[in-house]
Amino acid sequence: GEADTDGAGENFSWNCGAEGPSDDPEVERLRVRQIKNLLSVLMLSRGVPMLLAGDEFRNSQNGNNNAYCQDNPTSWLDWDQAEKEEETFEFVRRLIGLRRRYRTFRAPHFYTGRLNSRRLPDITWHGTRLEQPGWEDTNARVLACTLGGFDGDPDLHLILNMYHLGLDFELPRIRGHRWHRVLDTAQAGPRDLLPAGHEEPHDDHTFHAHGRSVVLLAALSDAKDYPR
Repeated sequence: GEADTDGAGENFSWNCGAEGPSDDPEVERLRVRQIKNLLSVLMLSRGVPMLLAGDEFRNSQNGNNNAYCQDNPTSWLDWDQAEKEEETFEFVRRLIGLRRRYRTFRAPHFYTGRLNSRRLPDITWHGTRLEQPGWEDTNARVLACTLGGFDGDPDLHLILNMYHLGLDFELPRIRGHRWHRVLDTAQAGPRDLLPAGHEEPHDDHTFHAHGRSVVLLAALSDAKDYPR
């Protein structure tokens, strides 16, 4: 409509090697992972998360980025798709539960560097190496951060590896605690996001994050510092 002037042309998107629907299992697998990555970054950010209706079951409008005048299947929500895209739908549901599990993601202020009761800053930035986020590297595809637990939460460590290959990320040491895997988008559901009480211990001083994945670790003591 409108002589093709009714939408932005700057669509800097990448569809994992194929345009439109694909029956290639590798393309589909990577698309699902990328969706989980984007949803994880949204739901693990401070502030009010804004989720567009239909994102939870992969509604795409067939690529139409400006469907306000389309009163037809382009803009309608097909709720039957929630059953077809059960893995993504269930991941969103559990991701909302994860946000509720940790008050750190819902703290009423943005990150300022303030210390928690364990004298850990509310956020410390890293890259693959501790305290080396590489802000000046315009080609970097990685970022990590340690989040000092808020209001009794355990300390958390978030890894974003958007490089196409797996990389080893150094982990900080938290006295009296060891890291446990909570989230890893490289895993197939339901092991991509583990419920409270079933986090997997990780005793190495590095974590191998698969290419194009998001990982969340929680520092738990042997007595299990589960959120209240």
